[in-house]
Formats: sequence, C-alpha cells, structure tokens
Amino acid sequence: MSTFVVMAAEFNSPHISSDKPPRNCNSSSRLVKTALACWCCKDNHRLYQCLKFKDCNNDKRWEIVKTNRLCFCCLSQGHNVYNCPRRRACGVSLCQKSHNKLLHNEIAKNANTGNIVPAESAVATVSTCRSLVNDKKQSTNANKERANVNKTLLKFLPVKLHGPKGSMQIIAFIDDGAKVTLLEEEIANKIGLTGRRDLLHLKWFDDQTTSEVSMRANLEISSVNSNKRFDMKGVRTIKKLLLPPQTLCVEKFAHQFEELNDIPIENYSDAIPKILIGMPHTNLVRPLSVVNFNEGFTVHETKLGWTLFGSDENNFNNSTVCHVDINDQGMNEIQKQLDDYFALEGYDVALRRLKLVEQKMLRDSSYAEWYNAKINEYINKGYARKLSSTELPNERVWYLPHFAVYNVNKGNKPRLVFDAAAKINDVSLNSMLMKGPDDYQPRPLQSILFKFREGMIAVCGDIREMFHRINIIEEDQNFQRFLWRKGDTSRPPDVYIMKAMIFGSICSPCSAQFVKNLNALKFKHEDPRAVEAIINRHYVDDYVDSFPGVDESISVTKKVIEIHSKAGFELRGFISNSSELLRAIDCNTEYQGDSKNMCGSESAYEKVLGMHWKANCDVFFFNLVFARVPKSVLDGTRRPTKAELLGLTMSIFDPFGFLANVTLVPKILLQRLWKLNIGWHDAIPVDIYDKWYQWYTMLDNLSKLSIPRCYATAIFMPAILLEFPMIPASLET
Repeated sequence: MSTFVVMAAEFNSPHISSDKPPRNCNSSSRLVKTALACWCCKDNHRLYQCLKFKDCNNDKRWEIVKTNRLCFCCLSQGHNVYNCPRRRACGVSLCQKSHNKLLHNEIAKNANTGNIVPAESAVATVSTCRSLVNDKKQSTNANKERANVNKTLLKFLPVKLHGPKGSMQIIAFIDDGAKVTLLEEEIANKIGLTGRRDLLHLKWFDDQTTSEVSMRANLEISSVNSNKRFDMKGVRTIKKLLLPPQTLCVEKFAHQFEELNDIPIENYSDAIPKILIGMPHTNLVRPLSVVNFNEGFTVHETKLGWTLFGSDENNFNNSTVCHVDINDQGMNEIQKQLDDYFALEGYDVALRRLKLVEQKMLRDSSYAEWYNAKINEYINKGYARKLSSTELPNERVWYLPHFAVYNVNKGNKPRLVFDAAAKINDVSLNSMLMKGPDDYQPRPLQSILFKFREGMIAVCGDIREMFHRINIIEEDQNFQRFLWRKGDTSRPPDVYIMKAMIFGSICSPCSAQFVKNLNALKFKHEDPRAVEAIINRHYVDDYVDSFPGVDESISVTKKVIEIHSKAGFELRGFISNSSELLRAIDCNTEYQGDSKNMCGSESAYEKVLGMHWKANCDVFFFNLVFARVPKSVLDGTRRPTKAELLGLTMSIFDPFGFLANVTLVPKILLQRLWKLNIGWHDAIPVDIYDKWYQWYTMLDNLSKLSIPRCYATAIFMPAILLEFPMIPASLET
C-alpha cells in the first residue's frame, strides 16, 4: 500500500583530488605529470607503482614510509594521514583503517584483532590479492595466480543488506536487462525477511524457463562503506542464482590505470553474487560518475558504491551471459489461482472473526448497540462504504477482521480496531507495509512533556478521529475490506471497504504525522510559533503546550486550530489552567461545548499523555489504579506470581522519574526472583511476598504527593515531605 511517499535524500559523491583528470574523460587524455623520484628505488615513478617496493615485506614497506615521513594513505610527502585529501579506508579484507592497501598486514590484523570476514558473509577473503600484481621476479605460483585473474569483469558490487534479524555483506550482480531483482533464499532467511509467497516463472537468455515458489520481500540496502540505507521493495527470492565467481584485485588495475588510486573500489576474491539487481531498482545502480579506460574497462559510481567492469579479451571461449526475464505467458492463470486462494483464505479468516463478534453481540445487547452504531457512523461519515456486486471481483484484495478494544484508563471506553496483524500463511497486511521513516514518527513523549512544564499557562487538546480524516488512495482501498451484516447471521455478510486510514495499520501513525506536518509547513512564514507547536508539541493526535502569558496562549492556540482545519482536522476537547484561554477559544461557535473548564472544580482532573493533571491547582499527582492486576492479589488473598509483580510495577507510569525511589523496591525484589529462578507463573516466596506487600500497602501515601506542573512555580513552592518506607538493608544485597 502506498499510503505515503518517502523522498530520498540527495546522494553526495566522494571527493576526488582535482589534480586528476575528470572522471568522464578517457585515460588517454591524462595530464602530463612532472618527474618524480621514487622513495624506494629513486626511479621516475610514484612509490605505489614501484615494483621493488611491492617486493618488500610489510615491515620493510612501513620502514620506508616512516623513514621518509610519508603519508600512510597516499604515500606522498608534505602532509599526514589526518589531512590527506585522498584519505579513505584500506578496503582489503574489509579493513577500515586509513592506510594504503600496500601497507595492509593481513596476518597481523587476524592475529591481533580477530577482525576477519564473518563466516556467514558471502564475500571471500582477499588477502592473496596482493600477490597478483607482483613483479615477474615472483615465484611460479604467483605467476600462475596472475594468469588466472579475470580478464573480463562483470558488474559485481559489494553491498550490505539489512533485515529484521540484522545485516549481511554480500556481492551484488547488476543486470541492466533483468526485469526483476532476485535474492537467494538463504540470504533472505538469514536477515529475517518475510512476505507473501507465490509462483515465480523465470525466462533466461536462451529461452530456458524455470518456475518455483518465491517470496516477495522488502528490505534495505547500503554501500559497505556507508550507513545510508535505501529501500528495496518487491524483491523476489530464488533458491540459487547460480552465477559465476569473480575476483577483483584493484592493485592490478591501479598499476595500469592511475585514476583508480583515487577511487574507493572494494577488492573481492572468488566472490559469488547472492543478489541480482534488475531494472526495478535501477535508481540505486545507475551511474552518477563514469571513468572510461582505453583497454575496455569502465568504472561507475552508484548510490551503492563503485563498480569496475569491462573486458580486454577479444576471443571469448567460455563466455557468460547473464539475463533474466519474467515470463508472463502461462503465468496469469496460475497467479490468478494463487490470488483467489489468498483472497478465499482471507475471507474465511475475516468471516470466522466476524462470527465471534456476533456471538458477543447476542450475549450483550449494549455491546451490539454500540457496534452497530459505530459501523453506521463510519458509513455516514464516508469513512467506509459497501461494495456493489460488480466491484467485488478484484485481484488485489485483503480482508481485515475487526473487533473492539477497551481502554481501562478511560473508563473502559471501546474503540473499533481493524486487525492488520492477522496472518494467513505467515502473511499479514502489516507485514507488507513499512513503519515509515524516523523523521515522521511521533515525537518522543518526554520531550513534549518537558515543554509542557515550561510556561505558566498550559493547554491541551486532541484532534477528533485523526486517522479517519486521512483517505487512502482508491486503488489501495481494497486492501482494507471487511465483512458486516448488522448481526443478522441468517444471510451472507456484505463486503465493505475502509476508505480512510485505520487504527491497527503499522504505518498509520507515521502517515498521520506526515500529513499533519506537511499541512503545517505551508504556514511556516505566516505563524512560525503555531507551526512549531504543531510539529514539536503534538503527540500523534494530542496537542500539549505551555506559554509564558495568556495573550500568547490565546493567539497561538487559535492559529493552531485554524491551521489544522485547513487539512480537515478538528482540534477540540481543550483543557487548561486558564479560564480566560478557554473562554477565548469557546467564542468560536465551531468549537462550542468541546472544551472542558478545569478551573471551577476542586476534584476535576485530566490525564495528559498518561500523567494526571489537576488543572485548577496546576499540579501533577498520582492516582494508582491497577486495573489489570487480579483483585485477589491486591486485597492480599493470595501471593502474586512473578509476572503479576512485574505487571504491577511496570503499570506505574512515571516518565519524569518522580517515583524512582519508590519503584526501586519492587525492582530489587524482581532481581532476587530472577536469582532464585522463579517461573513467570509461579507464586513468589513468602519472605519476598511479605516485603512486597509492605511496600504495596504504603502506596496509599502517594495520594498526598503533588508536583507543580510549571518549573517556575515549583521554585517558589514549599517542599512536601512524604513518609515512605526506606529500602530494607536486606534488599540492598
């Protein structure tokens, strides 16, 4: 489902020194260099071109570099590695140190640091690569190795794949003619990819066709030298790609093409690609910069790094042709059968869940009345609609079960939720969606609460039905089908779709945040403070803000209401410690009756992002209600289990840490239970229970605790002393 669009950030190319020819030039047009004296043999060439230097062992090379005070990275004089304009990671065997490849010591690295290529990595070790560029004086074995070096290089590129179970470095093959991106199934399983499985029918270059069950997966990919990740959607898995191995030793080519010394290309040896990147993801591998060489080789810079490919062979005796296509002939009918199967399975699951809801409706008339009213409300407001018989046939559908959830913190108020996590053969709607980028996730709750305590005037409100005010694009609405028949079990259910965004979808919070902020940014020059309030002082649909004075609070709050209304959002349900602010807001008849005047009642209070706030006194306080803990535990009839003790402890919501000393006692007791290997559902020992129950009975003292909401007010208020049991000495060990 394409409920939101993520814009990719601009890719920045690595810096290359300006004393080299442009990357898109031919190597024949290199600039004329001034004569240079080699620091090793005194001949007229650079040190990294010196065959005598390459014949030296690693210790001797380091001695020459250090004696002549040369830069460890470019082997030149006049600067060090820290300010070297060509500084980059070594890259040999994935070495990340900033030294020249000729100074890399593979043996010392493995012995001292143990930093070896992981066993599960698909990239082979390249410690033998250096021997491929030695002088003819090397041994016969070295000459044999040089003879076996690829004269033809395919578009291989080391990359990192990222999934739910971690990251993995592999070799990618770029196929400009492939109409699909393929990933070996073994790699997909290792990084924890999941997705819908269906039949994949492949047509190879010589008209050979293969068919196998394949998974459609979404993952992230990055360069091996960068943390910047890119999305790859719709990647298909395959059991084996069966692509040929290839070796690349950059030093061999750098001896011929000097430009390569400035380009961070990764070495690899006998590497076999595990992913084939085709045209669906060509945006990741299209060339950003190009360097062409006379001898038939080319270097491309892509978002995923640099790749060297080409050939200097004229006679191809054992050529390899890599090309893959999706054969649509004979596939449509099979795919339709699979789609029908998944649709039928989804329909059956949704129908079974509907029957459970209807059974509860028969037992509870008030529940049935609420459920019917809620569905009718969705239809009347245009959030949902019934499909006609002609609209039912569709290849891209998903049926969502629905049910009611109750919020114990709001008087068991029900809410209708669509179960986007319901799975069919390990596939759910949420498993095919992405949570969304971090930039559009809701702001951290604590940062909003901290801002709420800054000003003397505080105000809170919430956006009515925020998720449902955002519509899903029409072609994706069939993924939000649901069944309903008003409790009439004597007939088949009707099929409806949710036109609006739903509660339960993994991407809904991010999408709502994106739409809210996108609308607000249109007014950033008109009222920056109101825009800042919408972007940084909202937690999903809750507006929580504070101001130094009443006038500013009125003007900003009214502007926030106005900006929200431009996107179809209705901000209402206001509470404040200022009656003047509430009256000013209620002057607008559009919001009349939605505000709650919290200033006139001594006992009135409201929860603000989980914190109890008594607006008339402008203080936070604690009202501990353990609704999910069995009554038999709370009244001392039986000892709690370890799970119940943990649940009670974690239900004390304290984002500011006001009760850190109070909650320390049960946390220490939980540590002791872990040491005793007490099971989750086993009653805690009597000695620990006695200490826990003593602590629990003292929680009543917290009703006397109140903390000023505003920091400035707290400075001038007298301290409140509460009696609370100290941590017993026996618990401190």
